[in-house]
Amino acid sequence: MAMPPREMAVPSRPPSFLGRLARALVKLIALGATIVLGVVVGIAFFWWLSTTVLWPLQEHARAIAALDRSQARLADELARRDARLAELEAALAESNARLERTAEEWGRLQTRLANVEEELAAAREEVDRLRARVVALDRQATRRREDVRRLQADLAAVSERLGAVQALVEAQAVELNAMSSDIADLQLATLAPDGRVARLERTARLLWVQANVLNARRELEHRNFGLAEEYLLNTREAVVLLAAEAAGPEREALVTVVGSLDDALRLLREDPFAATGALDAAWRALNAAAR
Repeated sequence: MAMPPREMAVPSRPPSFLGRLARALVKLIALGATIVLGVVVGIAFFWWLSTTVLWPLQEHARAIAALDRSQARLADELARRDARLAELEAALAESNARLERTAEEWGRLQTRLANVEEELAAAREEVDRLRARVVALDRQATRRREDVRRLQADLAAVSERLGAVQALVEAQAVELNAMSSDIADLQLATLAPDGRVARLERTARLLWVQANVLNARRELEHRNFGLAEEYLLNTREAVVLLAAEAAGPEREALVTVVGSLDDALRLLREDPFAATGALDAAWRALNAAAR
């Protein structure tokens, strides 16, 4: 049996240039694709990291910073409010102290006014007694005049008693003149403009004016500006009347009081909280006029 012939080994041919170039291009393309894929994967990973981790962290950091700024502003606002509250408390304490001083001064003024009213009542009683005495003296003088007339009639009828009757008439005339002088002095002391009664009445009017100034100041402290203006208008009218009746230094002091009241009325209409100084000036001028 014949053996098949052996195939002879054919030696392999080396790759051509084009083959090697093709394989190099394939490897280069694969490398480029790998690089591009790595870049794409890196970008995707960075985007995922930034959107899921970094961006929330930045938002959280910005929120914390905004919260810190808000807390700082809130702390500043609280500090300013505390300072304002302290100022308001101090102003309230000062206002309460001034109100207490005004109340004490009002009490003293009421006491003084009550004393003056008692003195005025006593003076009126004294005036009544003096008037009764004047009436009695006038009656006595009338009786003495009748006696003089009777004596003069007797003098005409009894000529021999002319000397004695003439002496009696002269004595009665002297006594009558003295009694008339006493009557005139009593009337002058009772009705004179500068008498004791007139001075007491003027003092009572000044005290009433001072009470009105205190009332206006009290209403100003309580923010009742309408009542304060009404008190000031009544006070100004009364002071104008007193100034018209006064003379000399007292008139000048009352004119100063009228000016202070005008300033207080003007400030009360423009800036009520600035009218206190003008009221204090009017109060001092009234004290000077009352002395």
